[in-house]
Amino acid sequence: MLTGAKRWLPLIALYSGCRIEEGAGLRVVDIKKTEGVLCFDFVPHGRRGLKAASSRRRVPVHGSLCHGNGAQGGPPPQEGVMLPIRR
Repeated sequence: MLTGAKRWLPLIALYSGCRIEEGAGLRVVDIKKTEGVLCFDFVPHGRRGLKAASSRRRVPVHGSLCHGNGAQGGPPPQEGVMLPIRR
């Protein structure tokens, strides 16, 4: 069974339409509530740029990512990158 980034990155990319690199660069602060809707805020930052200026966007988090099995493995991080990638 896949866990951590290997599980969540493909799902985030599938449901949000982002590139794997964009999903890998999501930070905890990039999850925002806008008008009551939870969103991924894709913006450039020190650890990751975006492919083009038009790549800067806010995308609603699909319900399938919020419900079900959850992240498993403890509480979500409070800061930094959401899904640390271990190579």
